[in-house]
Amino acid sequence: MIKTVIVSSGDWTKIVKIDNKIFEDIYTEACTQAIESLVKEKQLRVASVINCYLYNSSLPKDLHKNMHTFNAYKILINAGMHKYAEIVRKHFIKNNNIDWATEPLKNV
Repeated sequence: MIKTVIVSSGDWTKIVKIDNKIFEDIYTEACTQAIESLVKEKQLRVASVINCYLYNSSLPKDLHKNMHTFNAYKILINAGMHKYAEIVRKHFIKNNNIDWATEPLKNV
């Protein structure tokens, strides 16, 4: 079944359609596909986290309860964009003294 996932980071939002029969974790895949789409459009800009949620025409009032937050470093690695991942990692270490490489993929 095709699921629609809304993905955002920094100043962009993407709508990504994912087949949950093919991908076990539709949220990780949606984040990865959103990043790949931005690269193709030559518009890659990413904050240290990427947020996503399953689209529903009757969105709940407490949308944040349905939000999934991902480590952008690990999503960029998953997308094969190691150079960009290292830029995000170094920036986060410099500003927050936290190494994104040692943090979990999800719910950061």
